[in-house]
Amino acid sequence: MMMEHPVPGQGGRHRQTISYGQLPDISLSSRNALAREIKDARTIYRRQSLYTPERRSLQEVIRLNKLAWSGTFEKRGNS
Repeated sequence: MMMEHPVPGQGGRHRQTISYGQLPDISLSSRNALAREIKDARTIYRRQSLYTPERRSLQEVIRLNKLAWSGTFEKRGNS
């Protein structure tokens, strides 16, 4: 998941994500991969005391993914 960093310089929130510089985990379902990335983003924002203002944006990411990829994020079985 791409994340911004409002202050110029090295590093940034994107580099703090668990997926930064990693190959995608293709063993995860689309739903679980999205949930993992959202949970990771929430953790980063909470650590920086920014979760409350960013909460709606993360919910919008979920909504837009469900809209763009209809059926891909439906819950199946025990996943």
